Amino acid sequence: MPNYIHGGNVWADGAPEQWIDFSANLNPKGIPEVMINSIKNNLDKIVYYPEVDMELPSLNIASYLGVPSEQILPTSGGIGALSLISEGLVSPKIAILQPGFVEYLRLAKNKKSEVVHIPIINEQGKVFYPEDKIINALDEKTMLFICNPSNPIGTTIPRDSMLSIIDCAQQKGATVVVDEAFIEYSQEDSVKDLVEKYPCLVIAGSLTKIFAIPGIRLGYICANANLIEELKQRQTPWSLSSFACDVTNVLGSTKEYVEDSIKENKIQRQFLTYELESLGVSVFDSKANFLLCDLRQKKIKTEELQKSLLKHKILIRNCSNYIFLDDYYTRIAVKSKEDNEYLIYYMKKYLGK
Repeated sequence: MPNYIHGGNVWADGAPEQWIDFSANLNPKGIPEVMINSIKNNLDKIVYYPEVDMELPSLNIASYLGVPSEQILPTSGGIGALSLISEGLVSPKIAILQPGFVEYLRLAKNKKSEVVHIPIINEQGKVFYPEDKIINALDEKTMLFICNPSNPIGTTIPRDSMLSIIDCAQQKGATVVVDEAFIEYSQEDSVKDLVEKYPCLVIAGSLTKIFAIPGIRLGYICANANLIEELKQRQTPWSLSSFACDVTNVLGSTKEYVEDSIKENKIQRQFLTYELESLGVSVFDSKANFLLCDLRQKKIKTEELQKSLLKHKILIRNCSNYIFLDDYYTRIAVKSKEDNEYLIYYMKKYLGK
C-alpha cells in the first residue's frame, strides 16, 4: 500500500510549539500581522455562515494574482483544489512527473485510474524534463500532474517545454494540472497567463506556504472561465471558512511581506546549500523554500539523521515515500537564519566536519 505520510507532524506529543520544523515548507516570517488582525476583528462574525458563492474571496484572490476573477475558484487549501480537479474531470489515466507530491498518487488511486510515472531525475542523479516522454504519455484520457516548482526537488520546468506540453495536450484532448503551491518563490515560472488560451490547462494554487497559514486552509483553482464554472457546480457549498474569507480581504496589503520573504528565502537557501554541501551532502538546485538532499555520500540514511535531530527537537522530511527516491533522501525547509544555524550546528555534530 502506498505511503502518504507528509511533513509537518508537530502534534505527535501534543505540543507543536516545541519543534523546529524543517519538514514543512512554511514561511519562517510567520503569518502577516495584517492577517492576524483581520481574523481578530471579525471573530464576532463566526456565528454566520460564510459567503456561499465566495464572490468576494474570488475577487480578492484574482486581484492578488493579477488575473480576471472569472478565472478563480477559491478552495479549502491546495489539496482541496487538487481534489476538486481530480474528482470533477474525467481522467481514466493519470501521468505524474516523479518524484512529485504524494497526494497525486492518492487521487489517482481513489479514481482507480491507470497511473504512469515519468521520472525527472536520471541515473546520474540530475534533474531533467523528458519532453518527448511526457508528450507521448498524453491522450484524450490523460490528466498530467506537473508540480512547478517541483515538490520535493524545487526545480521548475523550462518555459519552452511547458508550452510544448500544454500545446500538445490541447491538441490531443488531455488535461494538464500545474500545481503552483510554491510559485511565489518563482513567479516567472507561473502559467496563469496561459489559462485563457488553453482550456486544457488548470492550475492548483495554495496560499498556505507563503503566508504560513496551514490551519486556515486557503487555496484556489485558476483556469479558463468555462472550466471554473463547471468545477464550481461540483464544489460543496461553504468551502471556505470565515477565517479564510477574512484572510483574502487583506491580500492586497501583503506585497511588501511577500517581497521581503522572497529575498530572505534566497539568502537563507544559499546559506543552507553551502553549509550542507560543505558537510558532504548532495543538494539539488532549488527555486523554492526547501532543499532536496541526498545523504548517500555520507553513507547515512535519513532515518538515522532524523533520530539524531529529534533529540534536539528538529524535524526533517524523510523522502523515502516519494516515487523514485529512497532512504537516503531528505527534504529540508529553508527557515530563519537562527533556525538554519541551529540545524547546521547539530548536523555538523552528527555528520562531522
